[in-house]
Amino acid sequence: MLILALDTSGEVCSVAISRGNSPLMEYNFRHFRRLTERLPDIISFVLRDSGHTLRDIEGFAVGLGPGSFTGVRIGVTTAKTFAFATDKAIVGISSLDAIALNPAVLSRPRIAIAPTRRLISIAAFYPAGAMSSLEPPVVMQDNEIVPKARQMFGENPIFLMGEGASVVLSSTEFKQDILPVDAFPSASRIAEIAFHRFENGATDNADTLTPLYVSPPPTG
Repeated sequence: MLILALDTSGEVCSVAISRGNSPLMEYNFRHFRRLTERLPDIISFVLRDSGHTLRDIEGFAVGLGPGSFTGVRIGVTTAKTFAFATDKAIVGISSLDAIALNPAVLSRPRIAIAPTRRLISIAAFYPAGAMSSLEPPVVMQDNEIVPKARQMFGENPIFLMGEGASVVLSSTEFKQDILPVDAFPSASRIAEIAFHRFENGATDNADTLTPLYVSPPPTG
């Protein structure tokens, strides 16, 4: 199955083509507040460079956020437009799930974060081996995130993952065995998660698919 995936929830955006759960081409870029202008051209480049056209795509996958309010809206709207235009299936994936799905650290407890404004982030908490968070993402003060993870996961080493992970870590005194990984939700990982949904027939309705906003809404 040929999948076009994108995530536009953060400062680093991502577009990928995957066959099943195997990435064929991925392009990562900073939007510099010109996402509406740049995204169509980058999608066209990724399609062309991978040797495909939009008609070849069998399913679309998109990161739903949380993250930049404007960025997520642009990405979701773009993916839905493609799904409507081609009459193909679409799957929306939590951008935090894509951050947490890193094979190198999957066996450890993880925190995936999306920064919103100064000293506030959206956080989701993943037990060792889990691909889904224990609870829906929550808005937290940066200095509250690591203590909450310690309550959940005990004294185990914990990976703190996402854009600004090192900033969140610097806000707390509980740094022992907290391993920061500055990361973004790669479109190829969005496609990997989505592929399993496509296989199981768990697709979304393009009419009703909406971004994953967390209250209070993030800025940007």
